[in-house]
Parts: sequence; C-alpha cells; structure tokens
Amino acid sequence: MTPQPSVEQASPERAAQLLRAGWLGLDVRTEEEYAQHHIAGCFNVPLLFAQGEELVPNVHFIPTLLAAFARHEPLLLVCRSGARSQHAAELLGAHGYTVANLAHGLEGSRDAFGRRLPGWLASGQPVEQGAPAGYRYADARRRAAREP
Repeated sequence: MTPQPSVEQASPERAAQLLRAGWLGLDVRTEEEYAQHHIAGCFNVPLLFAQGEELVPNVHFIPTLLAAFARHEPLLLVCRSGARSQHAAELLGAHGYTVANLAHGLEGSRDAFGRRLPGWLASGQPVEQGAPAGYRYADARRRAAREP
C-alpha cells in the first residue's frame, strides 16, 4: 500500500457533480443506516457492522472492494458525518483508487467549537430509502465472488 496524499473533501454540490460525471458512490455506513436513507445510486459496503451497541470492523471491506470495483473507477465515499468515509477513502486511496470524501457526510458534523456543519441532507440534495437490488452489500459480495 502507498500513502494517499490527501483526500478531496467534496461539498454536497461538488459530490453531486462527481456523481453526474460518472464517479461511483460508495456508502460505508451499516446496512441498517443505508436502508433508512442514502444517495440514489450509491453502493453499500459497510466499513463497520453494528454488533449490539458497538460497531466492529468489517474484515471483508477491502477484499470486497478490490474484487468488486475496478481501480480505474473513481469512488465518492459517503457516511453519516464524514468520519467513517474519510477513513475508508484513505484505505482505498492507499490501494490505488481515486477517491473523494463527502465532507460532513449525509447528516452533517460539528466543528471543534460544536457548531453544526451541514451535510448532504441540509443542502437539499435528494436521497432515497430502502436497499435497492444491485446496490446492497450482499450484491457487492456476490459481485466480488464472481471476479477471478
């Protein structure tokens, strides 16, 4: 793995531009979070799994992505507040992917002074609910299993 110099922090407007330009959206939240609402067309590959009250690492995260998504496909990483997706972007960048992170995620985050930093939802960008066929984590795992 090689270090990723820096990950672009895409505003919701910039993220929408990237998606329109052909970047693949990758939502790294849990399957439950993804089903509640997500950016239309984003694939779900959780970085972590909910296990009771805790989040535990998905040991299949990198192997699934390496097998299911070509390195020439640029990826926009998405999560609730931008933290998990930033970590995922750094991991994938180190594996040779072109990546960007949705700054402040879907629901927004807070700065060092506790001030709200708006995310995708606050910008009025559209979302959808449910887990559409072809975009669920189980679909990505099946896609990865078919790759040589």
